[in-house]
Amino acid sequence: MLVTRKGAPTPRIIGTGSLRRQLFAQKLFPDAEIRGIRGNVDTRLAKLRSGEYDAVILAAAGLWRLGLPGHAVLDFREFETSEMLPAACQGIIAVESRSGDFSDILVKINDSQTMQALETERHVLRLLGSDCSLPVGALAEPHGGTIRLTVTRDCEKIVTGKASAEERLALAERLVSAL
Repeated sequence: MLVTRKGAPTPRIIGTGSLRRQLFAQKLFPDAEIRGIRGNVDTRLAKLRSGEYDAVILAAAGLWRLGLPGHAVLDFREFETSEMLPAACQGIIAVESRSGDFSDILVKINDSQTMQALETERHVLRLLGSDCSLPVGALAEPHGGTIRLTVTRDCEKIVTGKASAEERLALAERLVSAL
């Protein structure tokens, strides 16, 4: 999500801590200077408010959890996935336990389509040998019995495909090989 001061003009200096977001931001704002930024959300927003940055890019899921969109002195613009592909598994909430501890409860609350998306996006990461320092983006979108997958390893080439939910891992393999 792009965060700016209310009514600010087109940002000239944009901060983000993610290489993936930096590369996408450079495509979206070719005339802006994209700089790295460190610190927690409050620290980053303080740097924005002080004028050190004209805008910062932060994870939408985290900003929503903190209840920040709608803030009186800041504007929030959510990116379309066509503008900025999310990191794999971004925004997915998971619960994990030892076998037997809460397994019966977790099985009942598990959302099968979210699990399919998680498994597909994690498979992309494994295939690319990725970690958090690489600009990999992946978005698996389950719909009924199918899944649509969009992936990039460098924010330049982006490929998309669709398959049945059962063929989701083969879809990931096919798209990664097309990168």
